[in-house]
Formats: sequence, C-alpha cells, structure tokens
Amino acid sequence: MIKLAITLFFISFSALANESTCSITSFSKVLKINKVLDDTIIKESSCSSNINSAFVQLISNAQGKLNSGYLSSYFQNEFKFQVSISPTSIDIKDLKEVIENKFSREKIIIKKISSLYSKSSINLSSTDSFSIDCNNCTKTGERNLKIKINNKSFWISAKILRERFAYTAKNMINVRASIMQKSDFHQKVVADYGRSNVFTDLDQIQFYNLNRNLHSGDVLKYSDLTPKKLINIGQKVNVFYKGTGINLKTISIAKKNGRFGDFIEVENPKSKKKILGKVMDFNTVVVDI
Repeated sequence: MIKLAITLFFISFSALANESTCSITSFSKVLKINKVLDDTIIKESSCSSNINSAFVQLISNAQGKLNSGYLSSYFQNEFKFQVSISPTSIDIKDLKEVIENKFSREKIIIKKISSLYSKSSINLSSTDSFSIDCNNCTKTGERNLKIKINNKSFWISAKILRERFAYTAKNMINVRASIMQKSDFHQKVVADYGRSNVFTDLDQIQFYNLNRNLHSGDVLKYSDLTPKKLINIGQKVNVFYKGTGINLKTISIAKKNGRFGDFIEVENPKSKKKILGKVMDFNTVVVDI
C-alpha cells in the first residue's frame, strides 16, 4: 500500500510557482537504510533544489511500487507544476524488510540496521546486480551482512531477533498472589533475542509463586517464578509408580521437603525401602520405572 505524506516540508507554493517544467531521473529500486532519504536517490535532475527536496521527501514517505505518472500528477495537482519523472516506476522498500524476506524460513525480525555506507539508501537501476550474504544470520544478536552491488561490497550491521511463542499477563498480577491460573495469561508471538527462558508449561502454573509483580503485557519467564513447596519432610505422600503397562499407587513417608519438580527420597513405612521420585503435585510423588 502506498503511503505518502500529506504535506511537503519546507516547500512553499510561491517557490514552486517560479519554476519551469523540469525532469528528474531516479532509480528503479530504492532500499531504505534510514527513514529519511538524501538526494542520492536522484540520478539526474534539471529541477531546482526546491523541487528535488520535494521529490526526496515524497520518496522518504512512500512504501511500495510508485508509478512515475502518479508522482508527476502529485506535483501537478498539489502545486500546479509539471515534473517529468523516470523510470516509469520506482520500487521503494525498507532494507530491513528485504533482509527478513531473504531469511524468512528462520522467522527473524530485524530490529535495527546501521552502516558506515555514505548513502541513506541503496539505489539500484534495472541492470544492477544485488545480493546479501550473511554466515550467521540464523542466530539472534548483532550480525554483519555483506551487501554486494555489481562488483562493489560494503557491510551492514543488523540486530536480529527471533519470533517465538510466549505467555503474557492479561492484567497486573501481584507478587503476593497465592494461586495463578491459565486464564491470567495470553499466548502471543514475541520477538526477542531468545536468551531468556520463557515459561511455557502453563498447565502447571498453579505450582509456582511469583518473584516480582507482573504488569499487563509482561512476558512470563522462568526467572519470574519459584516452585512452591508441595511436600514437607515426614509427611505421608501418594507415590505413583508409572511405566509400560504399570500404574501402581502406594503410601510412603517423605524423607525431605519437596518443591514442584524436585526429586526427593520417600520411604515405604512397612518395608523401609527408599526410592527416589519426582514431586508432581501436593502430597504426590511420581516414580518412573
């Protein structure tokens, strides 16, 4: 969808009225590095600096494929002035979008790009060759990409994020909340560096306490949680023995305190046999056999 600014900055009607008909030659493809472009998007021009600035502002605020006839009409309708523009169409994209499309299988998101390249955009004629190479852009973090135009190369630095599923708080949840429910959270796709260990086992959320207040929209991470103590030492516990074709239940005595997910030793009160099991619920230990 074409997005154009409603007004042109710093251009007055009186300045344009004094101009004669002129022409601007641009490029068939403009890949934006910066949001605000410079006059390097103009290959040739017989227009004044005011007209050139107006053209640069138009392209800076555009996205997609622009027909040169549309651009000429814009000058005619808005300023009653004739500007002949070539080539017949100009394809305008963000370089970030181009990089994301190249690595679309990896589902990466480009947060920011920067470069020592002297221009605010990569400007390509229809005959120019263009390529992007990156050996480690499948990984998150700051990465260097090699841009090659015909026989010339330069480097772009990009901050790469990755999409993944996470749970976010619907509303604020106080650190003192005794029980959390699945209904307290939304599942959504977030883009981050993938370094924090997001919490995904929402079916077990009731077995955890918060370490901090969660605000609406906060991503739930393991570091935000502490497993609850579900078993006390000396307490009678249900012990489930589970394996292929086996599902037994006995009563044993806990030999130590246990939080959710802990492995603790339990003792059969009759045989005095001890075995290691995993705490899976209040007063419940599961032994895999």
